[in-house]
Amino acid sequence: MTAANALTYGGKNSRITNNKVDVRVQKQQGGFFLDVSFTAENAGITALFGPSGAGKTSVVNMVAGLSRPDRGRITIGNRCCFDGEKGIHLLPEKRRIGYVFQEARLFPHLTVRANLTFGMNRLKPSDRFVGLDPVVSLLGIESLLTRRPARLSGGEKQRVAVGRALLCSQIYCSWTNLWLPWTRHAHTNCSRSSGP
Repeated sequence: MTAANALTYGGKNSRITNNKVDVRVQKQQGGFFLDVSFTAENAGITALFGPSGAGKTSVVNMVAGLSRPDRGRITIGNRCCFDGEKGIHLLPEKRRIGYVFQEARLFPHLTVRANLTFGMNRLKPSDRFVGLDPVVSLLGIESLLTRRPARLSGGEKQRVAVGRALLCSQIYCSWTNLWLPWTRHAHTNCSRSSGP
């Protein structure tokens, strides 16, 4: 299974027709001035690169709605999420962005399976873009489903947190500083194919 197949599983429910992300923002943070402008035209992975302290997490937080730019505009698909001139600032929960924090923030009293399905179970089936089995397979976490977070490594917790974000059927997922072991695992899975 490829990553594209896993994430479009249940494609009959997918209403993503425009996945363009356009970010043009400025923010003063103490003595640091952030001036960012980029457009991601198509589905896939967009990465922000830069040294520590360059503002990568600040940009992700602004796109997700967790931090407000001083000025600029953020458009996701056909939806304007922030426009400083027009006074538009959509709340994070209205942006349909899954966010995986540097620390996984899993529910310690729930199993991996229950953590994965926590948000998904609160959606109507018609609003789900992806099912549990394809995400579990994509992330290689089949053997972890009955464990609790205390019995997971840091990388395993990260993969579960990514899975939970995907299963909440957000249109975009954002994360910062994913651990290299997870990145290697995802690359391996993304390059597999089940078809000719």
